[in-house]
Amino acid sequence: MEYIEQWERHLVAAPAAAVLSGAGWVAANPPIVLDDFRIDTAGDAHDLLALTPEQWGAAGWGASPSWSPWRFDPAGAARLADAGITSARARALAEAGHCSVEAMLCATPPAVPQDATRIIITPQPDPIIGAPAFVTTDPALARGYLDRFPELWDATITADHATVVPVEPRGWALTADGELVAGHWIDSADEAPPQSLPPAAVAALTLMAGACNRDELIPDTRHWHPLRTALTHHSETVGRRSIPELGWTRDCWLHRHRFTLPDACEVIWWQVRYCEGGMSGADGQVVEYSVHADTARTALHTPH
Repeated sequence: MEYIEQWERHLVAAPAAAVLSGAGWVAANPPIVLDDFRIDTAGDAHDLLALTPEQWGAAGWGASPSWSPWRFDPAGAARLADAGITSARARALAEAGHCSVEAMLCATPPAVPQDATRIIITPQPDPIIGAPAFVTTDPALARGYLDRFPELWDATITADHATVVPVEPRGWALTADGELVAGHWIDSADEAPPQSLPPAAVAALTLMAGACNRDELIPDTRHWHPLRTALTHHSETVGRRSIPELGWTRDCWLHRHRFTLPDACEVIWWQVRYCEGGMSGADGQVVEYSVHADTARTALHTPH
């Protein structure tokens, strides 16, 4: 009875445990990790024994512990292994909605045109964190990224011949038609990302992106499109306010940003930055956005 209880710790049912024990397997130290498998019947145990532990391990099954709720009957796992699908891959496919062995064997990532110069992968929106996109100019990188992440296979794929450059590789990318895309640049281990914009233009677009998050005026393209060519940027702090609140401290800063364009024109943006310090002295989230001078000064003195 003791050995049955030991097998139950691996979620192996009694009929299967009897078969595995009869084959010389010891519940306290099975020859492979059983977290990948659903072993409910004597038939499941025989299917597991049909491959040696070395064969399972070479196919990417039973090699390491897993806390995933997805487990696979050994017969189905063997079919997946024959197709080159490891247990980690099978779990990713299952989590992406391909729950049966047949569905996994048929599942393929969406196509990406070979001649595309702008690829934007936009996942289905998450109700909590939204849906940051993934951007690249390389179709091969896009296909490789999709292949690694089956959860993106239902994403919207934008693939065309427009130009796109990274503004901030982990946050924003700018397309030639003036669209700012929130998302991550898909990196290559062998090549650096395409040349970005000048530092002054990157600073301007980063400020504008913060304004987008706060639904302020700057997202109007008339205000930020000219700054895509900004040559210089100078920032200075022109105001500060500190507000103690029941053990918390809210600090507010007013910044003025001066940008110089190629025609020597100067553009001034205003920014209000908030930082809340906790009771232990740790800094809270910093929120940034850009506004016109009057609105910025009002925001500096308005409780939030």
